[in-house]
Parts: sequence; structure tokens; C-alpha cells
Amino acid sequence: MRYLKTILILLLILPLAMTAQIKKKPTKTLIGKVRQVGEEKLMVKPGEFKIDFENKIYDENLYKRNNKYFVIVRDDNDDVRYIKMNNHEINLSKSEHPVEVLRAGLTIPDFMYIDRKEKCYLHVAGKVYGPYEEFTDIFPMGYICKNKDVYTFMSFDSEESAFGNATFEVPVPTNYDKDYIECDMNGKSLKFKTRNDVLYHKTHKGHYYMLYNDTLMDNSLIIVDGKCHELDSVVKSVDFKFSQDGSHWMAFMPGNLMVDGVTVCRTAQEMKYFAIKNNGEYAYVIDGDGLGDKLYMGDEMFVDGINMMWLAVDDEERFNYIFRSSQGYFYGLDNVINDRKEEMKRYYYPPLSDPGQVFTVTSDDGKHTFVYSYDWQYVLIDGKRLDCPSVPHYAVWDPVEECFMWNAVENLNLYLYTIQMPRF
Repeated sequence: MRYLKTILILLLILPLAMTAQIKKKPTKTLIGKVRQVGEEKLMVKPGEFKIDFENKIYDENLYKRNNKYFVIVRDDNDDVRYIKMNNHEINLSKSEHPVEVLRAGLTIPDFMYIDRKEKCYLHVAGKVYGPYEEFTDIFPMGYICKNKDVYTFMSFDSEESAFGNATFEVPVPTNYDKDYIECDMNGKSLKFKTRNDVLYHKTHKGHYYMLYNDTLMDNSLIIVDGKCHELDSVVKSVDFKFSQDGSHWMAFMPGNLMVDGVTVCRTAQEMKYFAIKNNGEYAYVIDGDGLGDKLYMGDEMFVDGINMMWLAVDDEERFNYIFRSSQGYFYGLDNVINDRKEEMKRYYYPPLSDPGQVFTVTSDDGKHTFVYSYDWQYVLIDGKRLDCPSVPHYAVWDPVEECFMWNAVENLNLYLYTIQMPRF
């Protein structure tokens, strides 16, 4: 009975211990201010204020040496009004069109955004590329853009195609004006009149695919460059992709992923991404819930338990991809995966604001932890709660001072916090 009482007392005490708060106050330093623009209500989204915790620069506004930083300022409609990088500011408050920030950093070369007017303009390090109908994938050497239904890889350096005006075989919707279809099915030539639905997509070089449904047929047909394949059921639409030169193709329809007419995967789940190279190598991502995505390279599962952010074939015929796991962000080139280091920015910029993710920073000796989330207005230090005036944006461990450091925005003031940890 005595042991039972002891257990009950411990169970009552445990929740109190779990919510015990840190009494020690952190040091708070002002490192910058957000300028008001007109009468608009301004805000800084979580994750869009980032400090260089190690390097400093003379701040002309505060008249002192201060940490380098950048901050993205939005209005209450979530539109970007201006970007501030220490003493440098890019004013977007007069833009009448939405601006999409693709990346941001501590200097102008690290800043990239798309301005969507009648057409799209890509701004990189002070240079403007465009106008184009659309920007798709962006790589270290350049970008893929669409103009007059033609998709081309353009180089940042020369503003010309990195492949000598090479284009990508991306099929676009086209009117099918013939009253018959000619194709080859398993070595037999077919010619028949069109009856019902014909979805016809064609590239600028003449590669095409058709999805054909006939009320007299039990299954749909997909016809690619004259070769016909019968599907398992009636299909109203497909997700389709040619390789860059049009020599190979992939198509996904409910429950079926095909490569060059051969089924390579059957799944009831959605296909999040897929890509194919000119040599026929392919990769695809099965869409899961949260961190439930699976990345396949060919027929083999390469990685699972992730949230896939992007998959594409770059200008050097490599699979480029980004995923988030419970350990953070990672990028990969073919079957080589790298962690989130500075070089990652050359390939892809994940969303700056990442709600829902819990971040953990650990001291070098592993004795202290700092846990935060953009959904919390507090942090957990060694399991104990410390309430904060606002959500932390980023946090690091300083091995010299043996303290945790993080930054936050309060009433449009930019602050740096530090809290010293006890030495053992």
C-alpha cells in the first residue's frame, strides 16, 4: 500500500515537472527595425527573418556593429512589400502584381523572386529575366521557361539556351481536327473514326499523346507518337511527361504508372512527382500523408518516411530532388543525398515559413536541447518551458559562449535572444 501511495504521488507530480518553467531570463538585443509603409498593417511571417549569428556589419540605422540579417515584410494580404538586408532595402510596395519570393539571403546575389505581371519576370541578384508565360524548374545554371507553348532551358550567364536553343518536349493541349485516328497496336496498323472524347497534347517538335474514349469500348486508349496502348479501364485524364528530347515518356492514371507503354507501378495512392531522362531512367514519388512519401529510382524504393518537395531532371540529365524528413531538409542529385548545407541553395529553396515542423537544436556536448516551432510562442530548453513574447524564427547553439541563440520579431522590432546554459 505504501508503494502504491508513492506511485500515485509521482504521477501527480510528473505533469507539474513536465510543465515546469525556466526562471532565468534570456538576454535580449535589438538588431533592427521594420520600416512602416503607408497606413498598411505590416507583418513578418515565421521563418522570414533570419540572422547570421556569427558575422556582423555596421548598421547605419542603429549606429553600431550588428549581426547580418534579412527580413521579408508583408502586408495583411500576405503580399510582399519590401525585403531588407541590413542597410540595403528592395522596395516592392508599389508593385501592383503579386511577388513570389523563391529565395532570400544576406546579400543581393542570394535574392530571387518572380513578379507576375501580364507575363512572368524572374529577378535574380538584381538582373531581370523575361517576360515569359511561365517559369517551371530553376537550377544552378539556369531555369526552364515557357514562351508561346515552347519550354526552353535558359542560362543565367548568357541569357541564352544552355543547350544552344535546346527545348524541352513538354506537350500542351491542342485541338484534334481529324475525324479518324491512325496508330500501331502490337505490330498491327489501326485506323478508326473518332466518336467521343479525344484529349490531344502536342509538343513543338511534333511529339504527341492522345487519350481516346469511345462509348463502344470498355477501356480507354493512350496513343503516343503513333503507338497505341489499351488501358485497364475508362480514364478521363492522365498526368503525362516526355523526356527532354521526347525519346521516352511516363504517364500516370488512377492506379497505374506507365513508362513507354509498360506498367511499372500499380498503386491506389496518388503520384506526387515523376521524371524521366533521355536514356529512359525514371524516378517517381508516391504521395503519402505528412512524412509518408516514398521516392523510387527505377523499380527500387530509394527513400521513404519523407515529405517530397520537388523532383526534376536538370540540364546535366540528373535527378534533382528535395525532401524533408524528421531530421530536416535534404537535397539529392541522382542517388547521392546531401544534408542542408549552404550549397543546397544552388539547387532549391524550401519554403521559408514551415508551420507544423518542430525544430530541435542540441549543444555540441549533447547535454542541452532547445526545441521550438513556428506554432509555439514558447521554447523548451532541456524539457523545461520558457514563454516568449513571440515565436522564434531560427535558433543555434553557440559553442564559444555555451548558449542558445534565437531571433524573433516583436512589434516590427527585430531581436536576438541568448540564454546561457550551466556548465557541468
